[in-house]
Amino acid sequence: MSNDARRGKQGIIKASEIGQYKFCSVAWFLQKRGYTPESPLILAGRKRHVEIGDGLEKAGRMKRTSRILLWIGLLMIFLALIGVVMWLA
Repeated sequence: MSNDARRGKQGIIKASEIGQYKFCSVAWFLQKRGYTPESPLILAGRKRHVEIGDGLEKAGRMKRTSRILLWIGLLMIFLALIGVVMWLA
């Protein structure tokens, strides 16, 4: 049996892991061994990511709402123009 076959999926390195390794090889090694660091900065970073995600979702909702309101406004202008044309006729 080859060395690669014995390792199984542990021998596979994902593309994202290359970036992690390049940034900090020690942290990559420890993470591969199951160590999950906890610190106030990591917890704050996770919280900030959630806040950013929530903000992006809110921005998406606001964009959809603004488009709906734009179409309603354009429809109202169109109906007003029809009313003016009919009034003048």
